[in-house]
Amino acid sequence: MLKKALLGLAVTSALSASYANAALATGDISLVGFRADADDAIAFVTWVPITAGASLYFTDSGFFDDGTLRDSENVMSWTAPVGGVTAGTVVVISSPNSSSTADLGASTGALDGLSASGDQVFVGTAAFPDAGDTTKPGSTYSGTLVFGLDFNGAAGWDSDATDSNTSALPSSLNVTGGNFAIAHIDNAQYTGTRTFASLAAAKAAVLVGTNWTGNDDGAAFGSLDSTDFVVPEPT
Repeated sequence: MLKKALLGLAVTSALSASYANAALATGDISLVGFRADADDAIAFVTWVPITAGASLYFTDSGFFDDGTLRDSENVMSWTAPVGGVTAGTVVVISSPNSSSTADLGASTGALDGLSASGDQVFVGTAAFPDAGDTTKPGSTYSGTLVFGLDFNGAAGWDSDATDSNTSALPSSLNVTGGNFAIAHIDNAQYTGTRTFASLAAAKAAVLVGTNWTGNDDGAAFGSLDSTDFVVPEPT
């Protein structure tokens, strides 16, 4: 009986983690900081609870205008810690080399190739292809795209992925809360208030460019802010 109970608990935990990952929708995660000067790093906030063992996936590869991926760059994953995380939790993942370190949970792979000449970062619910396919049409992405960040060129997405610095905006992310584009800068992060009376207000605030601060000097920029947001738990 004990073995059955333990097996049932393990299966339930695994299914819960899988469900939490699969249930993430576009806009449930926002990127709130990046460093393209050494050491490369990103910071994200989750607007929903994430169950222990559930994973997020990241890449700095770009998307072609046909919705396929120019998968020539780096990939990384993050797994929620024991106990999971609550809405408003901020996670910082640093990639000083081909490995990465998360300040909460565990990460594998690395985004150590964020370009100071401009780049993008995408977040998804499944692993991004890593086949080195740079011709159009590229690779098909099987997961749900949760968020996209662009810091290449002017404040706006490119029309196509023509090199490792550019990316079109996938149609599924062309929704409120699905993406954020900032004029090219090496390092930047959200520096506005982190306490909100509503989840909607918090999600909107992190997408306002004037709430971000950045520079082109990594040493002066310092570390990404890991302070959690205080928001109402989603219903």
